[in-house]
Amino acid sequence: MKITYITHACQLIEVAGKRILTDPWLVGACWGGNLWHYPPPKRTPESISNIDYIYFSHIHDDHFHPESIARLSEEVKKAQVIISDFDKPYFERAVRAKGFDNILVLKHDESINLVPGLKLDMIRNDIGDDDSSIVLQADDSTVFCQTDNLMSLNEAKRLGNKYNVDLLFTMPTKTGIFPGFFEFPPDVMIDLAEKKSKSARNYSLDVAQALKAKVIVPYASDICYLGDLYFANDLHFSDKQEYYNLAKERLPNAQVIPMGPNDEITINNGKIQTKISEPEYTRNNLAAYYVTMRQKVEAVKRQERCYVNTSYAQDIVGLRKGLDELTKQWKSDPFTVLWCIIDDNGNETTFWHCLPQTTTDTNTNKSYDLKIELPSYRLQRLVRGDYFMGAITLWNGSIRCHRQTLELTKPESDFWRWIIRLRL
Repeated sequence: MKITYITHACQLIEVAGKRILTDPWLVGACWGGNLWHYPPPKRTPESISNIDYIYFSHIHDDHFHPESIARLSEEVKKAQVIISDFDKPYFERAVRAKGFDNILVLKHDESINLVPGLKLDMIRNDIGDDDSSIVLQADDSTVFCQTDNLMSLNEAKRLGNKYNVDLLFTMPTKTGIFPGFFEFPPDVMIDLAEKKSKSARNYSLDVAQALKAKVIVPYASDICYLGDLYFANDLHFSDKQEYYNLAKERLPNAQVIPMGPNDEITINNGKIQTKISEPEYTRNNLAAYYVTMRQKVEAVKRQERCYVNTSYAQDIVGLRKGLDELTKQWKSDPFTVLWCIIDDNGNETTFWHCLPQTTTDTNTNKSYDLKIELPSYRLQRLVRGDYFMGAITLWNGSIRCHRQTLELTKPESDFWRWIIRLRL
């Protein structure tokens, strides 16, 4: 089995005479234009050919990327697509809408022999998130591709007892709003960012240990922030060298292999051979890379702001209507949110959402558990359906938040899980 690392969670796996492509985000930005590749891939969608299977792990657009998919050739789109069922039909519908007709939908723990000598198992997230992993068994070797499946450690232990994992591709980072897009004092922000990064790395190594992985490759973390969000790299950047150092300390018996674009691993009978290049892009030259990307970043920024000269009054009405409808599904403790819609001139439109009540213009006690600042142009894109992931698109840099406590409370945690169901 030969695995070529393309970028992020995108791999080309050649095994048993077949070629498997995973999670092809190959060009451009994602998450509302906020996240970019780093290091950049050396392949484009047009350079991909002769694909037998495509695995999409989940619908987040750094794994199921509309622009990259649109630029795949018609020949590649005839490949059989493999996805998890998630007990819901939406993912299969989304895949079909992108021009794929040959789709294999697998249930949790379902196994299939793709061809003689190549077995694939589907593993679904066990704590409620719509994420998945695959296990490939061929050439007397077992390869586990975790992607963004932040499974419980009990599940990892179960799988570690079920499989003899020779090679694990694992996610060593966690993106999202916290802490870089919250308001905290600088020293507190730095401390929180360090704690989150360390927690993410330790979780990844806990999973690797539970899986009893012999060889570990950190992946699904080849990202950076450019443009106005460049500052967030100092808070959210995933450094594979730091992961390597911690892994060697915590799991000295495991081999850790950081990979970059076009690096290769061949595994046969559990034995590893590698073709690894010296890293061309490191944390130290990210700023220089940003300079080369400036025009592309500006083009995406213009696209994101395409409605900026259009009134957004009705968009606020639509947001409130959607929140009011969703309020029927609120099952947690009371939680108060102050929404602030801010336009390019700094004008603010505010309203309150004192859950489990519907939205109001005023709040008599004038205190909140969470304040969300949303640029009007982002709201306009959301309401018009430009973000196919919906409200969750905003989570990686499009909003700013403030809360009264440093620690995440249960009602706030429930709020973030609740609001991703928002439909406008």
